[in-house]
This record gives sequence, structure tokens and C-alpha cells, in this order.
Amino acid sequence: EIDKDLLRTFPGHRMLQTEGGIAALRRVLVAYSIHNAEVGYCQSLNLLVAMFLLFVNEEEAFWLLETVLSRMLPETYYT
Repeated sequence: EIDKDLLRTFPGHRMLQTEGGIAALRRVLVAYSIHNAEVGYCQSLNLLVAMFLLFVNEEEAFWLLETVLSRMLPETYYT
């Protein structure tokens, strides 16, 4: 699922048109899917992570995603 969405994530943005940008997006999404196996990967997580990566590094993007999903959204939003 993750690989299907990588190239569809903000297709016109130059950061996500590079191998490095796509690889960073993939790493964060895979790491989160392992970290939270109950949620795993859901469509639209790629958009959140891509937005985070425009402003912060991969580790910070991972923890921002963790914070948004565990503290800000309702528990059943992505399950």
C-alpha cells in the first residue's frame, strides 16, 4: 500500500520528485506502520508525513505523526 501512494503524494512538489524525498517519505511511513501495527498504514498518512517532511527531518516527522495520531485524533479515526 505504501509504495502505491508514494508517487501520488503531492506529485508536483519538487521535494517529492527526487529519490531522496520519496525514500524519506517511505522510511517514515514504514517505521510508523511497524511502530503502530494496529493502525499500520492507511491512505492519507502519506499526505501528513509529506507535509511534515517539508519542515522537519525524518525523525521529527515520525514523532509528529505519532503525536497527531495518538493525541489529537479520535482513537478510532485510523483503526
